[in-house]
Amino acid sequence: LSTKVEYDHRALIIDSKRTLILSVDIHYPRSSRGMWPILFKEIKAAGFNAIQTYVFWNRHEQVEGVIDFSDNADLPAFIALAQEYDLYVILRIGPYVCAEWTYGGFPAWLKQKPGIIFRDYNQPFMEAMGKWMSFITSTLKPFFAPNGGPIILAQVENEYGNVEYAYGVNGTLYAQWSIDFAQSLDIGVPWIMCQQDNIENAINTCNGYYCDNWIDGHRSRFPDQPSFWTENWPGWFQKWDEAKPFRPVEDVAFSVARWIARGGTYFNYYMFHGGSSFDRWVGGPFIITSYDYGVGLDEYGRKSEPHYSHLSKLNFVLSTFSEALLSQDPPNSIPLDQPNTEAHVYANGDSSIIFLSNIDSSKDATVTWNQKKYNLAAWSVLMIDSFGNQLFDTSKVSVATRGSYKYVPVKLEKNQNIEITKEKQFDKKSEIRNSALPNIYWWPEVIGIWGETIKSSTPLEQLSVTNDLTDYLWYTANINLPSSCTNQQCQLYISNFGGDIAHIYIDSIYITTITTEYGSTFTIELPTARINPQFTLKILTSAMGLMNYGTFLESIQKGLTGQLLIGNPSGWLNITNGGWTIQSGLKGEYLKIYSPAGSTTINWFTNTSSTLYQSLTWYKTKFDLPSVPSSNITGTYAIDMFGMKKGLLWVNGRGIGRYWLRKADHSSCNSCKYQGSYNPSECRFGCNDYSQRYYHVPADWLTQTDNLVIFLEEIGGDPYEVKLVERKGGLVCARQSEDWPAEDTDIILECDPGTYITQIVQVAWGNPPKMPCGMTQKGSCDGANAFQIISNICLSQSVCYVSATTDLLGDPCPNQSKILAVEVLCS
Repeated sequence: LSTKVEYDHRALIIDSKRTLILSVDIHYPRSSRGMWPILFKEIKAAGFNAIQTYVFWNRHEQVEGVIDFSDNADLPAFIALAQEYDLYVILRIGPYVCAEWTYGGFPAWLKQKPGIIFRDYNQPFMEAMGKWMSFITSTLKPFFAPNGGPIILAQVENEYGNVEYAYGVNGTLYAQWSIDFAQSLDIGVPWIMCQQDNIENAINTCNGYYCDNWIDGHRSRFPDQPSFWTENWPGWFQKWDEAKPFRPVEDVAFSVARWIARGGTYFNYYMFHGGSSFDRWVGGPFIITSYDYGVGLDEYGRKSEPHYSHLSKLNFVLSTFSEALLSQDPPNSIPLDQPNTEAHVYANGDSSIIFLSNIDSSKDATVTWNQKKYNLAAWSVLMIDSFGNQLFDTSKVSVATRGSYKYVPVKLEKNQNIEITKEKQFDKKSEIRNSALPNIYWWPEVIGIWGETIKSSTPLEQLSVTNDLTDYLWYTANINLPSSCTNQQCQLYISNFGGDIAHIYIDSIYITTITTEYGSTFTIELPTARINPQFTLKILTSAMGLMNYGTFLESIQKGLTGQLLIGNPSGWLNITNGGWTIQSGLKGEYLKIYSPAGSTTINWFTNTSSTLYQSLTWYKTKFDLPSVPSSNITGTYAIDMFGMKKGLLWVNGRGIGRYWLRKADHSSCNSCKYQGSYNPSECRFGCNDYSQRYYHVPADWLTQTDNLVIFLEEIGGDPYEVKLVERKGGLVCARQSEDWPAEDTDIILECDPGTYITQIVQVAWGNPPKMPCGMTQKGSCDGANAFQIISNICLSQSVCYVSATTDLLGDPCPNQSKILAVEVLCS
């Protein structure tokens, strides 16, 4: 059936009815097709009525003119499935998307167009952008609302307002051209432009951690437009060497409550399920493969608490009172009787909702409303109805919080574990030779030139050769050792290295690896005693994702982009212009030995003593699973890459992603308070641990038998440490006050499917300090029997309900409001 979509100054209007849009971002290529139904089911159950997704141009047209909608890039199937789950779709066409996706979604071949300037009033770019947008809107025509589909909004460009100034007059012209061209496509639904504030014929929207302060200015500039929030960031992405960021859910809920109170009628969490940046699609550079984001549904598709349940409760309150919220213009704030406190009232007949806000970042407040007193925690919003009933408090989290997970090695069929047990570590090489697990095979990658090459007097910029169809580019040059190096210190000097990583070889001897994010100068010590007077310098550069945010992205460079010298301060030989042979990619890539078919085209080696700590080596193994994973069940399988250094990983021919065993360099991971503006640099956990060790393998990408694992190691590691693991159990924590509210004092301790509460780690009933999960402590007042009571209720249960009441737990602190804090282990 045809659906009419329009808008007024207050909200989106769907079939003549103002509609409150509660939305989440989920990116189709960051999960498997088998995960999609589970994700949609959980999103719908959480009270959302819409999803947002970008359209990833380079995923669909990696090679110019070759369109790919296969597998988890099947955007039409993704949209159709969303409609089956009664979810609206907001389609963010871009074509620039940012999204921590390589090159911000632009295909690398676009960079090679003569005279092109991305995101500028530039004819070559506008022609390419127009062609792509015309194609994608034509392809998806059946899915737009007027044609019976779920797409109710479309977005052109993305966060251009952040960079428009850099393009001067051309930036203004391009922004207006973008929306004018989009409107000419006549798709039948409104267009939005996020993080934009100067376009009349599109709905300008806000992105950020908080957007309530944006509303008044937007309404002043565009009195006929509603207030839309396209990206509320409930978490943040993570880079290699960084600890994992997290945003307290109390702050996330506070930001939404303030947004609605002040007049917003559409919000979207970016992300709600981040998933995984499979294969080589992650941007950056140097962003990890996991895109978990610490939000409502984790990388594996499981509920991430307390975010999922706390934000779900907020959704249900807002949905219940949506008619009251949409029936009037945003009300003026009413000052309350304490500093930094105010009320916003929405009334529609007997249905009323009042937002009582305390925007002070440190001081709690007791306020009076309709002759009743309410306690407002610092940086919180309390929602009440016209009778004074407490509906939702952003600062009160009653659901369990996830602590650390356990990753358990899978007991593979036929004893095919991809590991050497810890008991065998005392003599690993001997054990490998005599191991009952002889399933690690290896193949050495060619060091240097292996096929068709390019001859050049100077090194060529990497992307001009590879078009980003591979991470790798070989540069080789024949060198005569300068006389200054004879019996003296000898160095290789590389200036203005374009990044991201370079592996240095002399002939076929591995020397070292250099790493930089934005271009640097390096001086590398060469082992003079191991160098022949005439030798071949071989440098393998490796990209770690193309920049996804910034200006003039067409100008980014990779590889050897500066001068190269050999020698020492007493004399340097400039080898920059000495003639170079350049080879795109690796031979193993060319043969596709990571695929089931390609893996049979070479002779793999089995002499295991040669497999350890070798640079540029491919490894192969197979395993059988103990049970068949169902294609519609969200699995929690991962490959544990401990023991390796850096490379690429495939399972059954599917790219799992780049792996890199780098430890977080943050010196401290203190818990952060939710009060006050969020700063992702302050809220981290996992310090001094690997930024990413486990690499998600969706269950529907596995089979009962003969699962093929291929990984390419660039630097050197121990393949016998690699394991197939399943994430199970771990710590679950909950905290609840006895006085919030009287009818809702239960805490819910819920384990993952197939796991049970096997240990009560800690119970505090009284005045325990607020601590992160895993660090629960008793306070000065504590109920002596609470531990045993909860043990009797919860042990061996998969889900446990406990009431924070004196009737159940006793009263260790009369005349004092008590808090229950519980920490359990699921396994």
